[in-house]
Amino acid sequence: MAKVTEFKLGLISQWLKGSVSVDSRFVKMDTQNVFLGLIPIGHNNQNMPAAHVSGAQVSTSLKMESIIVGIIFAIIGLSLFKSNFLGGLILLLIGVYLFLAGILTRLIFERDSGKSEVLFVPFFERGKMNSIANDVNAMLTYAEDKNDLNLFMDKKNEKQDI
Repeated sequence: MAKVTEFKLGLISQWLKGSVSVDSRFVKMDTQNVFLGLIPIGHNNQNMPAAHVSGAQVSTSLKMESIIVGIIFAIIGLSLFKSNFLGGLILLLIGVYLFLAGILTRLIFERDSGKSEVLFVPFFERGKMNSIANDVNAMLTYAEDKNDLNLFMDKKNEKQDI
């Protein structure tokens, strides 16, 4: 039975979602391609055979250009508050959005061919990405244990001792 984990792809766009399904045979990734983190522009489906996945890991990624531009917009927005409150507020909100959009969580599926598949999601979805990585690594451990004759014999001997 496959375990499916859904997650958000954008910082404020609740309608943009993706999912990763992990079972004993495949790791299936279903995401949308987005423009500016808001506008869907296509779909991305990938099926990776479990036999060709060698691991999964999660890390934090920073898009420095987005963070720097966000800080600049926020500073300009704050400086405009006295003369143009509405304009300053809009620039401040855009700056905060760009700053937060620059902090991403990265889920990396390592393949035995040396190629990696990378999935970028907002920083607040890190818990779900950790869960997916744990599922993939548990699936790989189970598959490896299933083929380990020494482990099989050890478990068989433990049952006979009882």
